Amino acid sequence: MSEDANGNDQNLSEIFSKAALNRLNPILEYLKTHDTVTQKEARDLTGKSATSVRRLFALLCEAGILEQSGSTRNTIYKITAKNG
Repeated sequence: MSEDANGNDQNLSEIFSKAALNRLNPILEYLKTHDTVTQKEARDLTGKSATSVRRLFALLCEAGILEQSGSTRNTIYKITAKNG
C-alpha cells in the first residue's frame, strides 16, 4: 500500500500498469527476504538495463514505496517504514 497526495491508501495495481508491475515484481519479492537492494542486484533480478532499473526505482521512490539511501555506487533502496 502507498498513499496518494491526499493521504489515501492505494494498491500497487492502482499506481502502476500491469507491465510495470511485472517488471517490479522480482525487486519487491527480493525485498521480502532482504533489507535492501542495489541497482546492480535489481538489474540481475529483472534482466533490465541500468537505465530501466533507475526508472523503476524512481517510480517506486516517487510512489513512497521505497526510499533511497546513499549516492552513486553506494546507493541502496529499502522499503519505507510506512510500507514495511
